[in-house]
Amino acid sequence: MFHVNAWGIPYAAALTGAALVLPGRHLDGASLAALFNAERVSMSCGVPTVWLALLQHLRSSGQRLETVTRIHDRRLGRARPLLIDAFRDEYGVAIEHGWGMTELSPVGTYNAPKPAQTAWWGNRRPGRC
Repeated sequence: MFHVNAWGIPYAAALTGAALVLPGRHLDGASLAALFNAERVSMSCGVPTVWLALLQHLRSSGQRLETVTRIHDRRLGRARPLLIDAFRDEYGVAIEHGWGMTELSPVGTYNAPKPAQTAWWGNRRPGRC
């Protein structure tokens, strides 16, 4: 979980009936891939360091994410193009970016395109795969 955007996730999961899977201190790529596949995780949130470690593990092991369809990342920075392209093109996982702060309680913006906009990017669209 990460800073202010994560503060609302436990409440949102409970309100929508979603399962909440927390990895604890096991944030290495191998542990996350195993946990995601065992618990059938469909969406996850984290920071670039976590996603880079997961990507490195997936590439080196040949393992796949069986049920993950999207990842939310709040601070992609310079790693953004690499992560978005790699997860989308190699694993069929969309990375969506959001921004927020405590005063907004907590999400201010989120990048998921509307269905009518997805055609704008063709095969390289940033939203859902």
